[in-house]
Amino acid sequence: MKLFRRAAREGVRPALARVAGSVALGGWATSYEAQLREAYLGNAVAQRAVKLVAESVAGAPIAASDPALLALVTARSGGQALVETVAAQLLLHGRRWR
Repeated sequence: MKLFRRAAREGVRPALARVAGSVALGGWATSYEAQLREAYLGNAVAQRAVKLVAESVAGAPIAASDPALLALVTARSGGQALVETVAAQLLLHGRRWR
């Protein structure tokens, strides 16, 4: 009895078939920035995850020694706080710990 399984269809290919063939055919963007842009813009789950983490980082309390520094960090540009923008960039471009 098949309650939760679908019957396999003819001609169904595995999801990883694109990886093997498109590199040699040139189906992917060549630069890192283009690959990241294509992957990020095409994945709504990744966009939401980055947004949630960046907003959480921006919402953390900040203690500054000078009020001018606190004003700079809490200033908004394009609707985002500076800390939120930096957190999103670090999440997307990563590997900043080296």
